[in-house]
Amino acid sequence: MSSLQDRLESGAYDRVTVLVDGKEVEVFNWMTVRKQFTVRANQMGAHTLSVEAGDGGIGKPDAVSPELAEELDYHLNIDVADRGIDVIDPTAEEVDLV
Repeated sequence: MSSLQDRLESGAYDRVTVLVDGKEVEVFNWMTVRKQFTVRANQMGAHTLSVEAGDGGIGKPDAVSPELAEELDYHLNIDVADRGIDVIDPTAEEVDLV
């Protein structure tokens, strides 16, 4: 069994709770992205995009890992900062694991 630190460094975790500036924050390493379109016969309607923590039943995450933020930006053109989601590296020296 690998240690938590090993799992964090390899990215093999779903979420972890960290302490940042005295505040507990859950950092997610996986998300569900849903894109919904409204289509009418005479025009393509608007689409909505929702991002949710984990498998989608948790709501919008407070924070995601840098690797997940990079994947979302590269593959889906989603900038998590534009959606009010922080990017926190749980292995950073200024972050403490809870």
